Amino acid sequence: MQFESNLSEYFRKGNEVSKEVEAFEERYGGSSFLLKVVDSNQPGGVLTPAFVDTLNDLESSLEGFNILSKTSTFANLIESFYSGLPTQVQLNLLRGTIAGTVIQGSVSKDSSRAAIHTYIRNTNARDISRTLVRVGNGLREILPAEFTVTLKGTPPHPRIIQLHMESFSRSQAISLAFSVLVVWSLVSLMFSSLLVGSVAMLPFSLPLRSVWGPWVF
Repeated sequence: MQFESNLSEYFRKGNEVSKEVEAFEERYGGSSFLLKVVDSNQPGGVLTPAFVDTLNDLESSLEGFNILSKTSTFANLIESFYSGLPTQVQLNLLRGTIAGTVIQGSVSKDSSRAAIHTYIRNTNARDISRTLVRVGNGLREILPAEFTVTLKGTPPHPRIIQLHMESFSRSQAISLAFSVLVVWSLVSLMFSSLLVGSVAMLPFSLPLRSVWGPWVF
């Protein structure tokens, strides 16, 4: 839906296509759930004092994105339960406590993976794709090298939307430029005048501009 909606950016503002898309987004806008899974690639890797402290850094980094909200991890719960950063012994005994029961939805059974829950606002695809790429890169910079990050609830490769739009823009620009060049060459040759060929391009551009807007130029 976001990819199709973003196509409206290529139409002139006020065009029927743009109006319908804006009405649709206004009616069905909101936020979508976005899950970030941090994998330590080893059992028990996320239930360590060092990782709990790192989770706080990860959560703080996500607060810098204005289209993300309601970010939560199990780190705050653990720290409040133990009145601060827990020791490894306390974390090992966590499974039999109330806090251990609560965090089961955020930690895998073997404690090798942890989830970061957040919501992403349903804005245009360009903002979403850029944010997803920045989120992934930002989290990887904070985490140790052996850790991996996966974004769930989105395409497996966040760049796919951006690449589709860039490919679409590039193909349209190439097609338009080729058409203009062919028509300009034919008219110029027919009238043996480069000026006449250039003037002939003005009527050619008007119907395109009425639909595609200033992007044509």
